[in-house]
Amino acid sequence: METQGWDGNRLLSDRRLLVQKSRIDRRIEELNHECKTNQVLIDQLESLKQKMTEVDPHLYSVRVYRSTSAIKLLKQQITNTYRLIREYRHAQKMIDIEVETSWVADQLPDEGNFTRAIVSKLEELKAIEEQNQSLKLQLAAYKEIGNRE
Repeated sequence: METQGWDGNRLLSDRRLLVQKSRIDRRIEELNHECKTNQVLIDQLESLKQKMTEVDPHLYSVRVYRSTSAIKLLKQQITNTYRLIREYRHAQKMIDIEVETSWVADQLPDEGNFTRAIVSKLEELKAIEEQNQSLKLQLAAYKEIGNRE
């Protein structure tokens, strides 16, 4: 009877990990889309900067400066997002290993370290997500300042 409880706990734990993996899959799709969207915006800003510089660099100097700053933020955001994607994929692999070895992992010494490592990785990813959010806010502030002028 005790084995059934142990198996049930393991199955519940595996299910939680698989749900987490599914969330990570969706988040990776969102992040890939975000990168593509940001790259399109960078390309548009670069094109506008070139046009402004060709027409009258002095007249458009403030806008060129703001565009350059926005591009820098967008590129930093893309860099962070690619890091997130890479780390999320790493976490997915960790989850795969944990699920595949769950039947054996309970018998290994330090079996709790597997789950702690995954939780630690996910906390690290959350911090990167927060950093990206900060960059989004900075970019929004640049847009707001531009709209006031």
